[in-house]
Amino acid sequence: VMIGDRCYDVEGAAKHGIETIGVTYGYGTREELENAGALAVVDTVKELGEYLMK
Repeated sequence: VMIGDRCYDVEGAAKHGIETIGVTYGYGTREELENAGALAVVDTVKELGEYLMK
């Protein structure tokens, strides 16, 4: 899994068969990351940790 904050991260990872979790505490928006096909989108580092521990 890759962690990214822009649509380019999601798209680039997908080209190599890697799923991406989008984070909104970088440069991109939730909408941008969802539209790019992120596996999930989280708003905080805490949420990211919780998602990864599922």
